Amino acid sequence: MLNTTDKLNRIFVTLHINKNVMRKRNWPASLSLAFVCLFVTLSFGMGAKQYNHTREMIIANLNAALREAVKIHADNWLCRDTIQSYTKLQQQMGAAVTVHAYDNIFAEALPEKRFKRDAGIQMSVMNINFRKREEVLAEDNGYIMSDTIMLMNNAKVADAALSLRGYVFCPFMNVISMTNMTAPTVLLTIAFCFGGLYFYFRRKYSIKKETGTNSLDNTNIITFGDLALSIDDSCIYDLNRRRLNLTPMEYSLMEMFYNSSSHFLLKKEICDTLWPGKDNADETLYALVRRLKQTLAERSNVKISAVRGRAYQLDLNQIV
Repeated sequence: MLNTTDKLNRIFVTLHINKNVMRKRNWPASLSLAFVCLFVTLSFGMGAKQYNHTREMIIANLNAALREAVKIHADNWLCRDTIQSYTKLQQQMGAAVTVHAYDNIFAEALPEKRFKRDAGIQMSVMNINFRKREEVLAEDNGYIMSDTIMLMNNAKVADAALSLRGYVFCPFMNVISMTNMTAPTVLLTIAFCFGGLYFYFRRKYSIKKETGTNSLDNTNIITFGDLALSIDDSCIYDLNRRRLNLTPMEYSLMEMFYNSSSHFLLKKEICDTLWPGKDNADETLYALVRRLKQTLAERSNVKISAVRGRAYQLDLNQIV
């Protein structure tokens, strides 16, 4: 059983290891990237909302203009001769007939001047008892359609009714030009600013990771052989002031060696510190030491030696 002091010590070591992991991450760059994603999402979301609002406004204007045209033309459009002419034409064609025509009253009722030339009314004669789907202008080609107005035939000619829809040619870019994009543009600009910060912090972190110049100027440095451990940066540097690429566990083990006055550690001490609560961590420790030995051999004159199978000693390679 572990006493309270041992438990507190192990908790402290675990928190210290987690702190080392966090400090090695480039948090400013990660935070900047998160803000980039946030503001880009907000920009496109608000832009889509503004775009849809503009389309709805155009459709509302088309509906109002169509109602105005119907008030004036309803009697002429629904007279017996007109309905009979449409009905006979459909019978001869063997299919529904749809007419697209420019109407001056409808066009003048539209508030936007740019729409007056490209606006019109779509008319279809439909059977009251059996309504086929009316053909409409493809909105993918840049047409915006109003809601449908049905005019019932009081004369009951061939059970026919008149279907009316207003339309205007207004492609995607025309709608965008009419949309208030101030807020989305501001949000997108902020996203670009954070994007610049992201690349700045990433570059700065890359340079710092490569050279480690600032870190070695600190006073919290412990040296052994041709390696230097920076307590402030939680990193180890070689003779050329370059950072060793160590995992958090590898760094924690090296830190234990450096903090030991004799640079001597028992296996049990290492296992209890790095893997508290694990019954048998010998194999894990062996694998950790093997990887660390290879890194040290490539970058320094420092080595780890096994002592009688129960401990490890941080030592220096002998120069022949």
